[in-house]
Amino acid sequence: SWIWKVYSIDSEELMKDIGLDATCFLRLMNMGFRLSMVGAINSIVLLPLYGTAAKASDYDRCGDEVENVAIQFLENGAPQFAATIVATYIFFGYTMYTMLKEFKWFLRVRGKWLRRFKPRNYTILVRNIPEKLRNDKLLKLYYEKLYGKNCVLAAHVLIHCSKVDSLVDKRKVCVGNLEHSLAELAIKDKRSTRAAHGDKKLKVDSIDFYTEELNKLNEDISHRLDEIKKRQRPDLETRQSEGGSNISSLKRSKNFPQKSSKNLLSAMASGTTSRAGNAVS
Repeated sequence: SWIWKVYSIDSEELMKDIGLDATCFLRLMNMGFRLSMVGAINSIVLLPLYGTAAKASDYDRCGDEVENVAIQFLENGAPQFAATIVATYIFFGYTMYTMLKEFKWFLRVRGKWLRRFKPRNYTILVRNIPEKLRNDKLLKLYYEKLYGKNCVLAAHVLIHCSKVDSLVDKRKVCVGNLEHSLAELAIKDKRSTRAAHGDKKLKVDSIDFYTEELNKLNEDISHRLDEIKKRQRPDLETRQSEGGSNISSLKRSKNFPQKSSKNLLSAMASGTTSRAGNAVS
């Protein structure tokens, strides 16, 4: 009974949970199911007609009974071809009607979807950002200078830090090994050992080994994060006023590229910029 309830869920209600793209995919599958059902109904009518029709003179009976009732074995000018023509018009007519109906639904729903005040509808990805502007605050100030202070909601520079991610993964493994060693000590009242780095024959205490390794990883991760923050920290001090950031000093700063917005957008590196209105273009 639940199958029919799932099948009858309204598309617009479903779209609120899974989004427009997934809803369109499900509707496409639904359309294919309906078209296949029309073809199946046509087959129920046509196959008996083909099976009882007079066969062509060069007809050679096949071992497969389904092939024996195919249209290719009908005699030229057989009246059963009229049923084939009718079935063809029914199938293609229903297909065109269904596609037109789906296009109308998509145009109506897409406009409604894009009018929703969601960040994904007003966010763009910008590439090749100049290195001196790869900072959230500076990038936001630059776009406020171009489009007005109230037009830019936020600007975020995406940072690719694969080395830090690798260290974090190693730290997770180290923490798991340390917790396992501590659990063995609590259960067996015995400290486990493991092979030392560079010398498999030398055995060292597991808890001491993993504790030392964890401390090194914590220091290394912290150091790399500090380096990233230093690179992201703007070296331009902006004056604050009651109205917000004063960006007049940006124009005189060598960190502020004197380019048009068109040239900047064609030269961008990695980042996203959000607007509270139309997307920046």
